[in-house]
Amino acid sequence: MGKRIIFSADHYFHIGAPHLTGGKPCQDYALSGVLGDIAYAIVSDGCSTGGNTDVGARLVALSTATIIKKFAFIKLTNRLPEDVNVRQSVVLAETQEILGLTVPDLYATSIYACLSKEGGYVSVRGDGAIALKYRSGSIEIFRYDWLDNTPYYPAYEGAGEAVFVTAHGENLEAFRFKEEHFVFEPGGVCEWKETRNLTLREGMEGVVLDISKEKVESELAFVAVFSDGVEQIEETAFTDAVIKFLAYKNIHGEFVKRRLIKAIKEVQKSGLQLLDDVANAVIAIKEIVDDEEVLV
Repeated sequence: MGKRIIFSADHYFHIGAPHLTGGKPCQDYALSGVLGDIAYAIVSDGCSTGGNTDVGARLVALSTATIIKKFAFIKLTNRLPEDVNVRQSVVLAETQEILGLTVPDLYATSIYACLSKEGGYVSVRGDGAIALKYRSGSIEIFRYDWLDNTPYYPAYEGAGEAVFVTAHGENLEAFRFKEEHFVFEPGGVCEWKETRNLTLREGMEGVVLDISKEKVESELAFVAVFSDGVEQIEETAFTDAVIKFLAYKNIHGEFVKRRLIKAIKEVQKSGLQLLDDVANAVIAIKEIVDDEEVLV
């Protein structure tokens, strides 16, 4: 039979201590799925000072998944992120009108990964983190942050962009968005590799991290997306949290849910808290050789 690649996916989201004790809903949401040869993983983080952004986060994630499904059997190209973004904005505007929502109800970030056997990409509109775990055990981590904790939301597209630009000083070429790159090697420590400063214009357009066919076929084990809640665990470096969250014993069934629940319980047993909601969605890449699954 030879070698072939298959995908599996899972996701989980968990309420943070401030929202739990304050009687507020979890404002993060996660979603994932596999459609034949296409897999996706999505997280969305609702703005705490927005409206009913627990609803907004779900709508952002669900609209993204709906659009990806419509393109599921079309070969992934570099244009696809742009297509998804445009159609996502249309769906959100229509949903807002149908449900009688305000624009602040839809203030939520959008980070998603989409993979096929031909490669894929991760799209970032807002803040949060991406992790690529390789079959060697090494992990690349990318963190995205906006200055003044004021991220761009897809709901700003159109009329809301002027308000967002004003909040960031009105200079589209000013550096207001940052990408940090870290690398972890098994047996070592996670090290900072580089920082890339992006302009307000670039941040609003969104960041796309391309994933090659070669990486999917021979290098990658997991592609993970996280809301910025992964950075808000007491006395825990966010890179350590990412590494711990990706330490799966197996990748069967609800593997992300099992791992995060266990890791969160360990944090709580230590008397520490999640200071924000957290969401995580993961695509696992399985190598099948002569009908036998190769564990990665």
